[in-house]
Amino acid sequence: MKVLILITGGARSGKSSFAERYAARLGSQGAYIATAQAYDDEMRERIGLHRRHREDRSFRWSTVEEPFELAQVLSLWGTGRSPMRRNPGKRRL
Repeated sequence: MKVLILITGGARSGKSSFAERYAARLGSQGAYIATAQAYDDEMRERIGLHRRHREDRSFRWSTVEEPFELAQVLSLWGTGRSPMRRNPGKRRL
């Protein structure tokens, strides 16, 4: 059974730490989707820190880094309002 869990929260609220601990309890493998965007040097440093923490802790899940819009798409899917359904004849790339 595949499970999708979306964790949201404010900036520096502990989302990543919580998500990584929770993922580790779920199993030894999976996909972890990080949605932060590096708009400035401080954010680039934070993203780098998160990467190093996952490496240092031997985080086994595959990490996929995608833009914030992915979180919006996933939340729409959760409500059954997938943006892919708006134009059923067209495929988005």
